[in-house]
Amino acid sequence: MEDPRIAKCLNARRESKSVEFKQEFLPTDARQALEVLKDVVAIANSGGGTLAIGIDNSGMPSGKDVKPVLDHDHAKYCDLIRKYTNQNYGEFEVVDGKKDGHPVAIFLINPPDYPLIFEKPGTYAVGKDQWTVFAQGTIYFRHGAKSEHGTSDDLRRFMQQ
Repeated sequence: MEDPRIAKCLNARRESKSVEFKQEFLPTDARQALEVLKDVVAIANSGGGTLAIGIDNSGMPSGKDVKPVLDHDHAKYCDLIRKYTNQNYGEFEVVDGKKDGHPVAIFLINPPDYPLIFEKPGTYAVGKDQWTVFAQGTIYFRHGAKSEHGTSDDLRRFMQQ
């Protein structure tokens, strides 16, 4: 039986608290990997949901190749989470789907037992500069369609779940 989150994701026309779209994702690209990591953590901390690769922000298929996402070893995704949060979190899976006949990769993300907090800064190099996706000591949650810094209310809601 198919997870109902898949249908919700594939039928969505816009992003929301529990649905995020990325036109493309190459897991070996440092910037893209950190951006996806931030969104996975925010969705997990917000109660779970989906992150679909191969769908643009309006909910339409992008036509981009999702094979690298589907072929990427699950353990490597988990290693990236552990590297930046110091927590062993693997409560997600990556499944294949179709949106209007186009292949998509969908992260099915479950909530963690404890909030995932970034213990290391997520930085990547651009030429001689360093860019930061998330800072050390930050916690992210979904606020509508955005992954943003957590608030006291976010933590309170997490603890009540």
